[in-house]
Amino acid sequence: MIPPYTDNNYYPLVGNPWSYRWIGVRGSGAKAIFEKAGLGKTNFIYQHEDIRQMDQLFAATYDYFSRDHLYGALGKFYEVVSALVDDYQQETRLGLSPNQQYVIDAVEILKTEYTDSTLRIDTVAERVKVERTYLYRIFMRYLGVSPKSYLIQLRINQAIELLRNTNDAIGDIAIKVGFSSYVQFAKAFQKARQMSPSTFRKAISNGELSPRKID
Repeated sequence: MIPPYTDNNYYPLVGNPWSYRWIGVRGSGAKAIFEKAGLGKTNFIYQHEDIRQMDQLFAATYDYFSRDHLYGALGKFYEVVSALVDDYQQETRLGLSPNQQYVIDAVEILKTEYTDSTLRIDTVAERVKVERTYLYRIFMRYLGVSPKSYLIQLRINQAIELLRNTNDAIGDIAIKVGFSSYVQFAKAFQKARQMSPSTFRKAISNGELSPRKID
């Protein structure tokens, strides 16, 4: 959920490009509706377990709206909200599963320590008390990406911000965000962005890329 007047950039994970739909909502009751689904205040991301159901509801909402059936579109939107509220209420009653907690704990370590070039996924797995292969499986289940790819993307995303907003040497940026060498960084950046770090910085400087065009 993106609240009004909020700047945002979109950075997909390496090897897991996005496809997305969005619904714009406004009105005096919007805030309360989303809060019932656990969205707003501090949480703005929701992962619905039944992807096919949500995909169909979003498609139906768009279909009604495109044919000027506004009440039909509104009805489908409320079905979207109802599905999210049902999930949220169930999670609130049951609490987090152990697997979800493992993922949360591992993500917290990665987000906090990604600048450490010696950080290893097997070490992260040991710290959250699961085997590395098991951590891989639950990352794929809940996040759709491996722990290693998640870590690389954290580093790439921070490197992008430094390339855009500082004049730091690219080799220095590589070290700052946790890569062990410029070569390692350049290879990972090329794979993620389909261009070299220097080409990316030049494109930003020339106005050829803007935050909203980076996907």
